[in-house]
Amino acid sequence: MQVADDAGVDQGAGPEGEPMKTSSLKTSQGGNSFVEILVASLIVTLVFYFLISAYVNDSKILSRLSDRKSQYFALANIRESIQSQPEIYQIVASEDEGDLLLTPEQLPWYGTKSALVSRDECMASSSCDTYQFRFGYVMYPHESRIARNLFTLKVRIYDVKEKASSDYQFLVAPR
Repeated sequence: MQVADDAGVDQGAGPEGEPMKTSSLKTSQGGNSFVEILVASLIVTLVFYFLISAYVNDSKILSRLSDRKSQYFALANIRESIQSQPEIYQIVASEDEGDLLLTPEQLPWYGTKSALVSRDECMASSSCDTYQFRFGYVMYPHESRIARNLFTLKVRIYDVKEKASSDYQFLVAPR
């Protein structure tokens, strides 16, 4: 038996003679589905992850730059003091002899962003682990034997964190 609803649409009859219910194609107006919430939370999580990782990388880069800056200030100060009176500093015979004195274990100075101390002071305070770099220098006569007062200053800076050293060479003449 067929039953017509109020709008005149035939809904058919169920097994017991009741009208059949048809499914509506309308979506729920009450909220979001579970999949939509899951996708939105995934997107928000990814955005936060990328923002936090960018911040951490920037912090690491700024820290390395700050360390380098302090190393260069120490380097400039040493170069200035040596250049003002090179005759009072130790002079070795050759670059090879100087390299033997500039192994990371023998570098005589320890440094941080704000302080420089000698190896003896560092060992006495037993706080050598807190220093960010070590450095040392040697002077040897310049290759050209023409100028007697011209020396090559070789400074080696050993970065404790990166376990790598950098060499810098300057020509030094008394002022």
